[in-house]
Amino acid sequence: MEHRWAVTTATGEFVYGHVEPTDVVPGLSPGQERVVLLRQPEPGVEKYSGNPADPFTPKTSAEKAAYIDTKRNEVIDGLLNDVTFRVLGKWIARLHGLSVAQAKQQLRPIVKAIMIADATPPTPDP
Repeated sequence: MEHRWAVTTATGEFVYGHVEPTDVVPGLSPGQERVVLLRQPEPGVEKYSGNPADPFTPKTSAEKAAYIDTKRNEVIDGLLNDVTFRVLGKWIARLHGLSVAQAKQQLRPIVKAIMIADATPPTPDP
């Protein structure tokens, strides 16, 4: 079974993918290419090598940490867009004379610290 993925050309980062017959070509952005793989990649721990015969290469520790941080930030953004946090953001903004965007920026490190303290890793989507 083929796995068709969009890959960032500059970094080899797996962006998104589908199992055949769905293809990723219609959604490709500039700087991305389509690769066909024989198995599902693990975006958190490997990247595209650029070699179709041996397509996977391990990520460095820094790349793995950046991936986790990116996924954690996606979860935080989702939380901050949740109704509860939207209300909280407006309330904090009103109390402190801030814009809602400024209040969200002040909530972001607090939410991130809570997630790290609770050791709640993000669940990456394949």
